[in-house]
Amino acid sequence: MNKFEEMIMKLSKQILISLVSCFLLLLAASEINAQEKDVSVLVEEAKKAGINQAKIATLQKRAQSRGVSDQYIGQILETALAMSEKKLPAEMALEKALEGLSKGIPGGRIVPAISQMQENMTKSAQVVDPWIKQKHVQQIVNKSGSGMSQDQFRTEMVRSVSSSFAQGISTETVNAMLSQIESKSILDKTNSTNIVVAMGIFSDLPTTKSAPKASRTFIANALKRGFNADELQKLPSALQMGQQRSQLPAASVVNRVSQQMKGGIPAKKILENLFNGNIGGGPPGNVPKGLENKPENKGKNNSGGNGNGTG
Repeated sequence: MNKFEEMIMKLSKQILISLVSCFLLLLAASEINAQEKDVSVLVEEAKKAGINQAKIATLQKRAQSRGVSDQYIGQILETALAMSEKKLPAEMALEKALEGLSKGIPGGRIVPAISQMQENMTKSAQVVDPWIKQKHVQQIVNKSGSGMSQDQFRTEMVRSVSSSFAQGISTETVNAMLSQIESKSILDKTNSTNIVVAMGIFSDLPTTKSAPKASRTFIANALKRGFNADELQKLPSALQMGQQRSQLPAASVVNRVSQQMKGGIPAKKILENLFNGNIGGGPPGNVPKGLENKPENKGKNNSGGNGNGTG
């Protein structure tokens, strides 16, 4: 082979390499355009479904700033649309994605988390939908001044109950709690907002997995005794503080507080007792019997306590 032929061969290889490179670049560009088109189509579908457009725009902007691909954005939007079709709170998918992005979690981990959330929501709806049709439950929803329409109540209950499934609480335990709440003696003393909050904190109580009956009794007593939404929200942290200060098992703390509720002690005083480590319901600093001789508890008991929180 002479030099001219070698030069022609070399030039041909270079041209071939250039053509292949151009083809690959065009292919990649077409895939990117297809992905972008897919996202734009999904955004339009979400708009028609009534999903919050401002949150979608925020999601796209934040995802792009974090280097998250359109593929993951599309999967998030698909999950939101699937939830919307099932009459589930679809915007929770966007909220969870935004939360993950703000924490720097990669898209590959956000998508499975949202899929799991959708699964919990679906399970929650399967429990809430038949419950909300019960006669006594319908009465509280329709009661004047309830503050929620039936659709709003259903949506908020699905949210609250799903938190129990996210924490691994069984369907049987959740159903038992809902059955207890639907009794007329409870529904007559509370409202729809308080019930939503009560189901939201159910999974946060320290006994819900280990002693679910204690948690059910605790929630039922709190609603019967008129705990409002704000007071209910404070109960899990108050219980934690009470347990830490008293060094009693969680079930003992929950049962003792339930007794305070049944005894008619006001919600404000019960919360104060817990934050002060007073599990027995007596004066601040009261230590339950059996723990008085612990070095850290000596001198804390006050004489003359009457056990009702009034000194």
